Amino acid sequence: MADESIDPVEVLQAILNNLVSSSDTKEDVIKLWFYIGRMMGISDIFPEMQVVVTPDDEGKNEPVLLVGTLVPYIVDMLTSEKVLTEDLARLCLEEIKDIERKKVYH
Repeated sequence: MADESIDPVEVLQAILNNLVSSSDTKEDVIKLWFYIGRMMGISDIFPEMQVVVTPDDEGKNEPVLLVGTLVPYIVDMLTSEKVLTEDLARLCLEEIKDIERKKVYH
């Protein structure tokens, strides 16, 4: 009799694919990602995390940056308008849109 054991990685991948495909927005996917990350203990490594969004051409807020660190001050500093200028946020958004058009994910 052949070994017919179930690969837990394949099961998890199928579940995650289903969850992502049923998500309506990127925000839903990011919330899901944060939830799963917290379940796996990411908050023990990066207790301070923040997602930065910027409006696209249609005024819809799009995620452009994820900052994770041990120190709240660092999140505040990196996400401040002094460091993350509107031009830099826009450049991030343009690069993300370019990746989406090319369907190249790293």
